[in-house]
Amino acid sequence: MQRSLRLLLLALAACGILAVPAAAAPRELVGSLHEHSGYSDGYPESTPATYYASGKRHGLDFMGGSDHSDNTGLPLSTSEYCVSAPLSCVQTTPDALDKWRATAEQADAATGPGFTAFRGFEWTSDRFGHVNVYFSSHVVNAKADGGYATLQPLYAWAKRPASAGGGSDGLLTFNHPGAKKLSTSDPAYNWDDFAYDPALDPQMVGLEVFNDRDDYGSGGSFARALDKGWHVGAVGAEDNGHKRTDDWGSDPLAKTVVLGGDRSRGAIRAAMLARRFYATLGRGPHLELSVDGAPMGSRLARSPGASLSVAARASDRDGAPLTLDLITNTGRRVATSATGELAAKVRYAVPAGAADRWLFVRARQGDRVLAYSSPVWVESKQSGRRRWLAGDLHVHSCASHDVYCGPADDNTGPEEAYTFGEGVGQRFLEARTRGLDFLAITDHDDVRSSADPDFGSAGVLGVPGYETSIHGHAQVLGATSRLNGGDESAAAIRRLADALHARRGVLQANHPGYRMTKPFARCGDTGALHWAYGYDVQPDTIEVLNPTSPALAAEAYLECWLQRGAHVAATGGSDNHWAALAAAGIGHPTTWVLARSRSTPAVLDALRSGRTAVSKLPPAEGGAPLLLEADGDRNGTFESLQGATVEPGVPMRVRSRGGSPAGFIRVRANGRTIVRAASGGTVTFRAPARTGWVRASLLAAPGEAATTAPGCAPSGQSVSTCAYDQQLLALTSPLYVR
Repeated sequence: MQRSLRLLLLALAACGILAVPAAAAPRELVGSLHEHSGYSDGYPESTPATYYASGKRHGLDFMGGSDHSDNTGLPLSTSEYCVSAPLSCVQTTPDALDKWRATAEQADAATGPGFTAFRGFEWTSDRFGHVNVYFSSHVVNAKADGGYATLQPLYAWAKRPASAGGGSDGLLTFNHPGAKKLSTSDPAYNWDDFAYDPALDPQMVGLEVFNDRDDYGSGGSFARALDKGWHVGAVGAEDNGHKRTDDWGSDPLAKTVVLGGDRSRGAIRAAMLARRFYATLGRGPHLELSVDGAPMGSRLARSPGASLSVAARASDRDGAPLTLDLITNTGRRVATSATGELAAKVRYAVPAGAADRWLFVRARQGDRVLAYSSPVWVESKQSGRRRWLAGDLHVHSCASHDVYCGPADDNTGPEEAYTFGEGVGQRFLEARTRGLDFLAITDHDDVRSSADPDFGSAGVLGVPGYETSIHGHAQVLGATSRLNGGDESAAAIRRLADALHARRGVLQANHPGYRMTKPFARCGDTGALHWAYGYDVQPDTIEVLNPTSPALAAEAYLECWLQRGAHVAATGGSDNHWAALAAAGIGHPTTWVLARSRSTPAVLDALRSGRTAVSKLPPAEGGAPLLLEADGDRNGTFESLQGATVEPGVPMRVRSRGGSPAGFIRVRANGRTIVRAASGGTVTFRAPARTGWVRASLLAAPGEAATTAPGCAPSGQSVSTCAYDQQLLALTSPLYVR
C-alpha cells in the first residue's frame, strides 16, 4: 500500500499535478586547511591545539592541520625564530618524539558539537612540489622516502592499504603550484608536470587555487592539472602559523567551503572525496554551480554534440553580485556574466588529447578573483571512449565463515587454522600486484568488507557485494547491505534480483558446475548443477571460469540460457579464500569489462550490459581480453563488441587486445561451432544468417575432443581437474544477432 501510494504521488508530480518539495540543499561548512605550528616550522611556542583553538574562536566549522612530516619524529621546531633563539626550538615535552599521535589527540580534544578538527601532514619536496595528506592513519617524509628523486614513493605509499602502513585512507591535495621549486626547467617541476596516475586519482581530491591571500588558480595550474586527467577540486588553504602575528582562521585568509551533510569528520571526508567543495579568498563569498542540474564534483556522460545547461550564482560577503566566468579545457573562457548569475548552453565536445570535458566557474570583483568552484566533468557516451578494466569478482576475506584470521576472528575457530586468510587491505594489495583495476570482496552472507577503511585501497576500485549461500551460490554485486533473508525459494530470489537491480547491481550465478556428480549433457539436466534454480531465476551473469567448477558445464548452462533468448554475460572469479593459495589466487581467472570510466558504477553497468571477457591469467602475467567484434554498419570499422546486437550476416572477427593470441579460436553460434581455426592474429567470419547469438573462446589445443564431456568427467571434488579447464585460455560474452 505504501509503495503504491508513493508511485501515485511520483506520477502526479511528474505530470505537474502535485508539487513535490525539493530535496534539502547540502549544508555549507566553512573551514580552513593547511595549518602549521611549532610542531614543524610554525613559531616555537605553538602546537596543533593552538591553531584548532584559534579556528574554533573564529567560528569555523572545521579545520585541517598539516604540519610538515619532516619534523614528526624530531624534538625540534624549524621556525625562522630558531636562527636568533635556537634553544627555544628544542622541544622537551613527552610528545616531542611522537608528534603524529599527539596531533590526533589534540584534534580529538578540539572537536565538539560546533567545530570539527582533523589531522593531516605536508609532504615537502622542493623539487616536485608539496602535497598535503588529510585523514590518513600513517605519515611519510619526503626527506626519508626518496621524495627528491621520484614521486613514486609517495604515490605508492598513498595507494598502499592503511593496515599495511600505507595511506589508502588519506585524501591528497597539490599545494601552492609553482611556489616550491628548485628549478622551473626541471621536468619534475609541479609534480612531473602533473603526470597523471589513474590509480591515485580517486584520492587526489584537490589543488590549492588560493593559498594564504594569493591566487594560484589564475596561473594556469588548475587547468593544467585538469587537462592532464586529474579530478581535482578547488581548495582554499591558509598555510598559516609561521609568524607570531599569524591568526589561524581569520577572515583575510583563504577558506574551503565543503558541501556536506553534517559537520562530522566522516561527512567532511565524504564531501571532499566527491569534490563537493569550493574555494574562497577570505570568508564570505558564496558560489554555486550546476551542469544539467548536477552539482560541482559530478561526472556526467553525454553524447557528442549534446547541449549542456550550465547555471551558476555568486555573491560577495555582503550579498553583492560578482562577475562569473565559465572556464573549460585549456583554461578557455566560454561565458561571462556580470550580474551574479550565469545561465549558459555549452555544446559537448572533448578537445583533442583530453580525457574529459570539464567546466568550473570563478567569481571575481573586477580583476580580483574571490572564489573558484570545483569542476563538473563530462565524458563521452560513445563506446569508442570506453576502456577495458580487469578485475576479480569473487574473493573472500576474514569475514567469511571459512576463512580463519587469528584469535580475534568472530566466525572461524583455530581448529580451522588451515583456512588462514587475509584482511581487506591485503586482498586489495594482492589485486594491485596482479595488475587489476577492480576487486569484489564477496564474503559469505556478510557485507562488512565494503565498510572496511582499506576497501578500495592500493589504487584498485572496490566493488561491494556478498556471496549468498542459497540453493546454489550467487554473487550479489553492488550491495552494501544484505538484501535476502532465510527464504531461499525461487520467488524470494527473484525479489532479491529486483531489489538489487533497483540499486543498479548485478546478480550472478556462481560456479554452476561445483561438485558435480553427473554430467550436464542437455539443457534439461539442471539437477546436475550446483545452481539449483534451473531457469526459474535468471542471473545477469554466469561465473563460467572458477577453479572449483568445470568450465564446460558452466559454458553449456550459459548457452542454454542464450538458446532461450536471454541476454546473460560470462564472468570469471578466483573464489580465493586462503593466504596459502595467494600465489595462484586473485586474478586467476580475470574478468574484463568494457567500461565507460574507471569507476565502480561503470564496472557494474558494463556487467549488466554484457560487455565482458574472461582470461585465465591476470594482466601482470600477460592476460588480456579476447575481443569479439562486428562491423555492424558494414563500413570497414568493427565498432560493435560483445554485449551489442547486430544484423545477420555482418562481418565479424575475433582477436586479442594483448596481441596475436597463441592457440585455437573456437566460435559458437546458436548452439553449434561455426569456426575452429588456429590463430595467428585475427580470425574473420560472418555473423549467422538468423537471429541468435555468437561467442568465442581461445583454447590451447585444437580439436573438439577436449570440449566434450569425456574430456571433463565430473568428480565431485572442490577443485576441477578437467583437461578442458587447463586448455581454456580466454572467452567472450555473447554478441547478439537480430
